Amino acid sequence: MRKIITAIVITFLIGIVGIFILNYFPYKNIKNDEASAIGIIGGADGPTEIYTSNDNFELSYKDLIESYNFKFNSPEVESIIKKEYDNVVRAFGFLGPMNDEVVTKEIDLSFISSIIKPISFNNGELLLEINTYSNEKNLMTSEYILVFEDENGNEIKDLKIRIFTSSPTDHQKEKEIIRGLENYEKVKVFLKKAEVKSDKSFTTFLQPSQNMTIENK
Repeated sequence: MRKIITAIVITFLIGIVGIFILNYFPYKNIKNDEASAIGIIGGADGPTEIYTSNDNFELSYKDLIESYNFKFNSPEVESIIKKEYDNVVRAFGFLGPMNDEVVTKEIDLSFISSIIKPISFNNGELLLEINTYSNEKNLMTSEYILVFEDENGNEIKDLKIRIFTSSPTDHQKEKEIIRGLENYEKVKVFLKKAEVKSDKSFTTFLQPSQNMTIENK
């Protein structure tokens, strides 16, 4: 059983005290090499917010999982989530009865992580593998909106993806082909929306922590 204790809020408050200016970064402004997670507000009622500072405070997925003592049904899934990746789209969230009013109490949550990997990018066709992981088995429904931009930040298109499972699982996987990219040497990919629901009527909006740029070969 996982227990999220008041350390979540204490850590966040310490960060505020030591920071003169807090900058809010929306989804598309999180760079490929900037994986930061400091303060988490919300989570159940709407998209969470992420705050970073010039102090370069960073918390890896491994640290996040071990700090809050999440237990995993599958050692393989735990290893995948804790791993650092160079060029993927990543996001995380907490699935359970969490909102702004009870965030300081001990509550049972599942740790959710999405990892979107490029499989190939040839002749204008990009093949992606979309993964949703959980530390424990859930009957999950995942919904993603991916946005694709050129090197200059101009939006090319977006893609809405829904993944359903008929039985509880700790890993959802689906592959998607994105066509019509033959005029672009490089494509930036980031999450505009990442939402995961459980059969217990819990919803989490995942917080993006990493974007990726892919070359058309």
